[in-house]
Amino acid sequence: PGWAACWGGGARWRGARWGAPPHETTAAYLDVSIQRCRSVIVAAPVGIVLYLAGLAGTLMWKQRLLGMDWDQMLGAPAIIIAGWIGAPLYSLCMLWNAQRQRRRLAVLVDLKRQLSES
Repeated sequence: PGWAACWGGGARWRGARWGAPPHETTAAYLDVSIQRCRSVIVAAPVGIVLYLAGLAGTLMWKQRLLGMDWDQMLGAPAIIIAGWIGAPLYSLCMLWNAQRQRRRLAVLVDLKRQLSES
């Protein structure tokens, strides 16, 4: 199924990006760290969109297949936790982490620049 292909492709992509650098040099380790930061920064909005898409899909599935009305669904404890509390909390945490990685990326890029100058 599709999830297996996504997982397998992601594992292959992560292996190239998240593994050990090809050379045992400081510059190579900085390159891997910079790639990791950029990956996390890009993943934040993608993760938020996927979370919201999954939540919307769950709501539509319950409404169409189980015949639940919207008032009943939106007031259900699981939806209150996952939707009303979980979605904003998850989004804030992902955006906070992306901002933290942007600061880290700036430091790493500066270190790489200093290394190339010396």
